[in-house]
Amino acid sequence: MLGLTVYADESGTHDEHGVRPGSEVSVVAGYIADKKSWEILTRRWNTARRKFGIEGAFHTADCFWANPPYDKWTDAKRRRCMENFIKIARDNTWFAIGGMIATKDYDQILAQRSKTNG
Repeated sequence: MLGLTVYADESGTHDEHGVRPGSEVSVVAGYIADKKSWEILTRRWNTARRKFGIEGAFHTADCFWANPPYDKWTDAKRRRCMENFIKIARDNTWFAIGGMIATKDYDQILAQRSKTNG
């Protein structure tokens, strides 16, 4: 039996109507790897967090959009940080998975479906 673990997260769902910036597209994306790969990734990830002075979890969207605490960083530092974490994920997992949909379309589909199934 092959024991794999998936880590995935969503982004862009903070506005169900897709109007607020960053919510135009809803995304679910993640990585798949075996236990040993995740252990290596975790060690390297935590080292990178310390290197960049990140307390708690690293959220790519917050770094990309320069939300706190990344709002005090230069664009170059934010880019280096994201590139570092992307490389760690790419080099220590088997492959990436993901999907996306325009949030307005998803909102409309759900609204129509709830009317017909209500």
